[in-house]
Amino acid sequence: MRDALRRVESSLDAVESVPEARSLRGAVLKFLRVPGGLGFRDLKYVCFGVTLTFNDDLERLVDRVEAFKQLLAEVDAQQVQPRRFRRCYQALMQSYFAYQHDQGKPPSAGPEPAFLLLRGFLKERLDSVVDAAGGRPPGWAITLKEHANLLTDRPCDRYTQQLAAGDVSALAEVCEGLRINKESWVWQEVISSFLLQICDRPDVGFKAALEGALDLAEGRATIQVSRTTARLVISHLIRRYRKCAEHPELPRLRDACVHFIGNPWVQRNAWNAWVRHEPARQLVDSWLKSKIMEDFFTLLSDQAGAATDRRRLLYWLRYLPVITDMWFALGSDARKNGSDEFKVVQERMAGRRLELEPSQGDGNNAFIMKIGSYYFVEFGSKGNACYYYREDELPVDLSRKRISIHDLKIRKDRSTPHQPSTTWESVFDSKFRRLMGVEDLAHTAPTVRRTTAQANRVVSRPRGGPDDRERVRAQPDKLAIDQLLAKCRAFSVRYEDLRVRPGGGTGNLWVYADPVAHPFLVPELQALGFRPSAARRGFYLEGEAS
Repeated sequence: MRDALRRVESSLDAVESVPEARSLRGAVLKFLRVPGGLGFRDLKYVCFGVTLTFNDDLERLVDRVEAFKQLLAEVDAQQVQPRRFRRCYQALMQSYFAYQHDQGKPPSAGPEPAFLLLRGFLKERLDSVVDAAGGRPPGWAITLKEHANLLTDRPCDRYTQQLAAGDVSALAEVCEGLRINKESWVWQEVISSFLLQICDRPDVGFKAALEGALDLAEGRATIQVSRTTARLVISHLIRRYRKCAEHPELPRLRDACVHFIGNPWVQRNAWNAWVRHEPARQLVDSWLKSKIMEDFFTLLSDQAGAATDRRRLLYWLRYLPVITDMWFALGSDARKNGSDEFKVVQERMAGRRLELEPSQGDGNNAFIMKIGSYYFVEFGSKGNACYYYREDELPVDLSRKRISIHDLKIRKDRSTPHQPSTTWESVFDSKFRRLMGVEDLAHTAPTVRRTTAQANRVVSRPRGGPDDRERVRAQPDKLAIDQLLAKCRAFSVRYEDLRVRPGGGTGNLWVYADPVAHPFLVPELQALGFRPSAARRGFYLEGEAS
């Protein structure tokens, strides 16, 4: 079948399929032993194999300059037989597009001498290939002639500009016409330049191009990229998005990060290798934890207990900043659910998804959180208490694929029920904080506790004011405010600092936190002396009087 395909391609003068690597390496070794003594078939195979490694030292013929020049001279000698010359030229062209640059660098980053030698040969002989056809040149030669920019110092600028404008036709045409595969340096060059171009734009321009870039990574554009290229695209996008002045959660970007790079708290090595930007990892970490927590309390809990589950979701979201890990043990009903929604949920849980036994006919699921030195276990089915265990007493092994629901509930003295008729949230807070200490569980740091007292303390106005007996509320210290604003930035909560205005006068510090979307911030805002404002849908801290 392979030989038949080659005969068809040869008769049509189309781009020939690359022979198997073993045959190419054999031809290269033969050429190195007896240069100048090869038949046409072996010579063509050597042209296909110049960029392949042929020994344990990973040597390539293209890097042996003198031997490579000898090969090019032998190809030149084939011009007396135009058809053979075109075949060798075509094989060198395919080797050119398959060339692997040092450390994966594209040619614009500084091509090696061997690459320049190969490119120069192809550029100088292109007209000879076209003219020697004796009639209409083969299609691949016409395509290369129309895209001769590929043989210049700036091979991909043309496609980068078109791609940035949303036009992929030229790139699709050249890749199809010349059989340039997705692993070629051409793709790397185009995509890298495209990303640099859109990432250099101001925030508004970058965000306008974001959807199109995601289309490219996810395979929704006309051209299809490799998974490696998709990771490159997503890594650039999340890094640039985190640097925007405002970076609210984008579900599509979040899911793309998880799909192409991985869970940010489970697969940190992948994030370190591809993204190399800790603030970006932390941003997706917070997005993902919040989303899969919501998934659990909405999709994996009893619908009859929807109100209770909403309360549980809001309660645990308060502690999101200090939840260091999560596991999800799914019962048989959830594991067998083949809906698209459940498939997406299970992908988000990848790396932390377990099986909950007994599984037959069991619709229950378990959500396990690691906070400080304790594990907290919530269940999906209505009527289950919350269980808590110290690290050294956890009754299940989370490194195993399956865990037992009976083991998770083995210590009744380590359970606290959710009483719908009571404010169980305050009961939980009191019990857990007393059990572990505020520093282990609460999102509020010791600095915040200290400034709470400062915020409620009254001090005298300095002498010389209109009434030195007037009392005003003291401002929290700068460190506490800086910590709060850093948390706002991490969770994409907008704020305005109007305490110091140009031309004199003071205003308020506004934090536009939604009590539903950002419940974990509300207690901290209140502790620092912020007051709610229904009119502006936020909280404000009064500036110091001037």
